[in-house]
Amino acid sequence: RSEDFIVPGIVAIVMMFFPPLVATISLAKEKETGSILNMFCSSVTKSEYLLGKMVPYVIISYANALIFIALSIFLFKVPMRGSLFLLVSSSAFFVASAVALGLLVAVLVNTQIAAILITSILTLTPSFLYSGFMVPVSNVGKEGKYMAYMFPATYYIDLTRKIMVKGAQFVNLKFDIVIIIAFCLGLYFLSITLFKKRLG
Repeated sequence: RSEDFIVPGIVAIVMMFFPPLVATISLAKEKETGSILNMFCSSVTKSEYLLGKMVPYVIISYANALIFIALSIFLFKVPMRGSLFLLVSSSAFFVASAVALGLLVAVLVNTQIAAILITSILTLTPSFLYSGFMVPVSNVGKEGKYMAYMFPATYYIDLTRKIMVKGAQFVNLKFDIVIIIAFCLGLYFLSITLFKKRLG
């Protein structure tokens, strides 16, 4: 069924757009209004500050992801042939990587408008065109493959389809899981590094 192919991709697209968008607006707003300067007058470190900005959006977005997964199974009748635990645990890291991407964008810009535009370009366009959502990654060409491998949505879509439709086990999913976790940690620590360079 086409729903079995498309619905898991829609979950990834939504989770790749809205979580980073709200996160980037939040941090960019504080920079734009100057309220972020209060942080420098406190004992809070920049890593703690960014983690504090990240955690609430990760929790909220993860709850939304679980709702979307439930809707996929019960409303759209997408089969769950693999491990639900692997899917929901991997989703947590994917959502965290999406939020971390939003924070990274906000670290690099000083206005909300710029943050919104850049985040939209970095999330929606690649997710629709290169992630395998509509067209398999193997069919997007050499340059398209390079783009696909640079975004966590590609690996998450592949993972969700393998778990839900094919019933794949951990041994067949560990590459996607490791890459998603690497994106999560890498984007967070890159945000800390650039935040210190620009504001420290």
